[in-house]
Amino acid sequence: MAAVVHHALLGAAVAALFGAGSRVAARATAVPLERAVSAVVLAAAAAVTQALALGLVGLGTDPIALGLAAGATWVLARWRLPEPPGRGLSTAALERWRELGPAERAALGAAAGALGAWGVWALHRPAIGLDGVVYHLTEIVGWVHSGRPGEIQRITYEYPVGNYPVTNEVLLAWATGLARSFVPGALSTLAALGLALTAGWMGLRALGVARVAAALALAAVVTLPLTVQQLGGPNTDLPALAWLVTAGALCACAARRPALLAVALVAAALAVGTKTT
Repeated sequence: MAAVVHHALLGAAVAALFGAGSRVAARATAVPLERAVSAVVLAAAAAVTQALALGLVGLGTDPIALGLAAGATWVLARWRLPEPPGRGLSTAALERWRELGPAERAALGAAAGALGAWGVWALHRPAIGLDGVVYHLTEIVGWVHSGRPGEIQRITYEYPVGNYPVTNEVLLAWATGLARSFVPGALSTLAALGLALTAGWMGLRALGVARVAAALALAAVVTLPLTVQQLGGPNTDLPALAWLVTAGALCACAARRPALLAVALVAAALAVGTKTT
């Protein structure tokens, strides 16, 4: 029962930060996909910021503190940033779905089904990998116990992993602190792949790339050996790529909606903080 409560708390916290991010993103764009992608960027940045700030007092992975912080962020956004007039994000997404043709619906359904099936497999047979075992997941578990995400831990004498960028690990420590399980670590790279595909499509279409060419380009990325190899554990290459693609896509969209450039800079910062190279 406790596991159910913790995972429900994680879901509520994610929804709260996404909702707050969506309110902020609505000030920059009215395009549903751009708003949704921007909301993901702002929500992730808020989660990292809250985990680090609460970590100063040893509460950076405390589920109650993190849940209250996420809820307060949503309340503040709802109070200070009322929903703009017109269609809400969910309504716009539903209308867009109805406008799609049978082939487009089938393609989206197949992509969502493939990601979902891979997620089930990742939970059943997680492939953490060498780096995940040596320091990615080890750092997260250490921070969950200490309550201070971002602190340097003596993990291995061979490599100074404590000096590596740790934005992705802090984000996963935020999620793991709420869920109190390895589920966020098992699904994190899959979520990053979903973001990379969504943002990549948005950016390529904003640049005027034909749909078939955009789909083939994204399929080429999905089928890279590095992509497939890293889908099972808390690695950093895919998350860094996802944030970088998102930053580029938002820059492309900012040509028409300049306010999106601010969100693009946040996405770029997340990319650098995840893996500087």
